Amino acid sequence: MVGQLTSGFGPRPNPFGTGVIPDGFTDESELTFHAGQDIAGVPERTPFFAASGGTVRKVNYGGTAGGNGIIVDAGNNTEFWYWHAADGTSKVKAGQTIKAGDELAGVGSTGASTAPHLHFEIHVQGQPVDPLAYMKERGITVGVGGTSNALGASRNESSAAANQGALAVKGPNGTAITFSTEQMSLVATIVSEGKRAGVPTNGLLIALMVALQESGINTYANATVPDSLKYPHIKVGSDHDSVNAFQQRPAAGWGSVKELMDPIYAAQAFYGGKEGPNQGSPRGLLDIPGWEQMNLGEAGQNVQVSAFPDAYEKWQNTAQQLLDSAGGAIPAQCTPGADQPITATDNAETRSKIIEAAKQGVGGSYIWGGTTFHAWDCSGYVQWIYNQAGIKLPRVSQWTVGIKTTTPQPGDLVVQRSGPEHWEHVGIYAGNGQMYSALNPKDRTLLHTTTWESDTEYFKLLK
Repeated sequence: MVGQLTSGFGPRPNPFGTGVIPDGFTDESELTFHAGQDIAGVPERTPFFAASGGTVRKVNYGGTAGGNGIIVDAGNNTEFWYWHAADGTSKVKAGQTIKAGDELAGVGSTGASTAPHLHFEIHVQGQPVDPLAYMKERGITVGVGGTSNALGASRNESSAAANQGALAVKGPNGTAITFSTEQMSLVATIVSEGKRAGVPTNGLLIALMVALQESGINTYANATVPDSLKYPHIKVGSDHDSVNAFQQRPAAGWGSVKELMDPIYAAQAFYGGKEGPNQGSPRGLLDIPGWEQMNLGEAGQNVQVSAFPDAYEKWQNTAQQLLDSAGGAIPAQCTPGADQPITATDNAETRSKIIEAAKQGVGGSYIWGGTTFHAWDCSGYVQWIYNQAGIKLPRVSQWTVGIKTTTPQPGDLVVQRSGPEHWEHVGIYAGNGQMYSALNPKDRTLLHTTTWESDTEYFKLLK
């Protein structure tokens, strides 16, 4: 099935809106941790295929109201779950032996669903695991964001999709190091969280230098910390109880396993300061007196307290290249750039085009400084949407060509996180208290409620 990877495994906003609990659920916590990977962007009844061979245990499980689930027993205490099949599309029967690539059913929107999509889970010993990480460890790389043959792609096709947005930079010895899209999303998270905390450029460099030395810019789970394997990760290590890109330890007080496996929390913990989650214990960078006067590697060592105190300094040039690629030195909302705007008449047809374009973007990767389809940041996404409707917007500060409104309509600009004469986040109003936005590297581009931030305002960009 060719589709778009949308909501991934792990914590997420409630897709139905904060406080909304649809039939079949008893608590909102069931909706704010996603136990699988969603694949969307295809017409209803599009066929989907088995990712693994095995014996079909359940077909149309739960019925229409429950999502018409299909469960395949792959052996070795492993099950593959496929949910939201359209009514009447199942091609297999309970007890049937199938092989990878066999057609199972067609994509639908049965059960608790906001739109047609396939929900894909893998359970090992009764516990859900990250499907993308599980498949990757077995030589199958599934593209993140954009269009990819999400189930059953050849390795070459999938690798090409996964490498969109990759970057090659020079390492300490002058040889090229290639960072994948996943890694560049992690770079974007580290940079964006630092900028949000008011960290100057040298502080961003220090964070990247530490992450380069500690993990090679990878979110690590830890084989000796089984809980860490439940959360999205790129690699698996085994050093003490260290996890994530900064190799922070739960036992050292950096946070819980769940918290530390969240790249946003990990970056916030590294930076620390008054807004940091640990309130100075352990100390983050901003908690170190005089860190601004230290050599960059020395400042990083003061946070990490490593047995190899001189290991960070060699990564400064590499970190600078990553920072440059992420737009880290730019003090503007999302990213830089400006164009002369071209406005359009406010009518139903134009607003419909804006919303349709916004829907096409759902599932796209958040790439700091990105402006291309499914590889953008928040303002890049908004600019792309309006461009599809024939409207040229500035690259950033898009509210400057609009008029503030307290009665937003679908297609209007949403601005959030106010700062001095600017807002840090933008999106497109979808109506009914929801918005489309490129939220962050973890959640990517999605439809979510406007209430995730309290200081929301709206601008009408159409004349």
